[in-house]
Amino acid sequence: MTKIVDDVDCPMLKKEIELGYCIELQWIVDGGVKPTKDEEFLTQKHYEICRNCKKRIDPSL
Repeated sequence: MTKIVDDVDCPMLKKEIELGYCIELQWIVDGGVKPTKDEEFLTQKHYEICRNCKKRIDPSL
């Protein structure tokens, strides 16, 4: 059975974030949404961490 997830531990930001923000960051990393001022600090290294994150497939992991 699937576990309900509100917050996820983000390896890219090294802190707990809301699931909705996790999804937004994925869109930014995938080029679907432009980063806001809050995300301008993200580098290609951050993007690689996000792209390889297992939480993209299952946020409960």
